[in-house]
Amino acid sequence: LTTESEILDILCEFNNIFIPSISQKVSNIKDYAKKLSEKSFVYVAKLNKNLGFVSFYANDFDNKVAYISFIGVHPEARNNKIGKKLLDMCYKKSKEQGMRYIKLEVQNENFVAKEFYRKNGFVYLDEASSQSVYMIREI
Repeated sequence: LTTESEILDILCEFNNIFIPSISQKVSNIKDYAKKLSEKSFVYVAKLNKNLGFVSFYANDFDNKVAYISFIGVHPEARNNKIGKKLLDMCYKKSKEQGMRYIKLEVQNENFVAKEFYRKNGFVYLDEASSQSVYMIREI
């Protein structure tokens, strides 16, 4: 996605599939859409409708660490390898940008997501907050 308004539409559409929701995690969803449009990569999986999306940064050229800010798949579209394909796109683009690692934050209680990340090569890195941890993998 390239435009701020397209990104805002996706963030609003997927807002409540996250716990906490996107709007609870960011102070202003419209400003956040603008930031993503200017500084990140956003990919959407579509098949007649939006099935999933990922937003990530691949601009930490000193540490060579990309960062996934959000990755989500609509509940009715899960278990169709959409999340894996979105991750693969992140790896490819991050590698093109010169990144060596990719990092994300996941809620402690989100056992399904944590297992998905483990199956895709992510390992525990550090505590992010009392409710979440950072996971990382080499790309």
